[in-house]
Amino acid sequence: MAKIEIRKVRIANIVYPFEVTIRTSREAFFSGGLQAFKIVGVVFLCLLPLAIMEPFLFLIWGTAVAGVLILIVGPILHLKYWSETQTFDYCDALCPNCNVPTRLKSYVSRRLTDEITLLCPECGQTCRGTVR
Repeated sequence: MAKIEIRKVRIANIVYPFEVTIRTSREAFFSGGLQAFKIVGVVFLCLLPLAIMEPFLFLIWGTAVAGVLILIVGPILHLKYWSETQTFDYCDALCPNCNVPTRLKSYVSRRLTDEITLLCPECGQTCRGTVR
């Protein structure tokens, strides 16, 4: 069972609380596998309409692309997300760019580090926060 801990982040000289999800190594293993499966699955589903356009050619290059996705990209993503034992999801804060109170979400990586990049869903701009 994942444990949730409250920490603080400094965004534009204002300190806000946020939740950190702490997972065991076993939970991080399955969470990383699920995240990698979602990404590889979406990429593969994006290629399926091309199978309708040219089904016989898709048998050749589709097999190669599926092999690369499943045998190379999937395990690399799984190893990347498996190491995320402490993750940051969101912070309810005031966006420093548009000054709107909103839920700032993590940008690109959810891994908790000393400095995190946050994305504002209202204006689409990013800002940096320092974890205390």
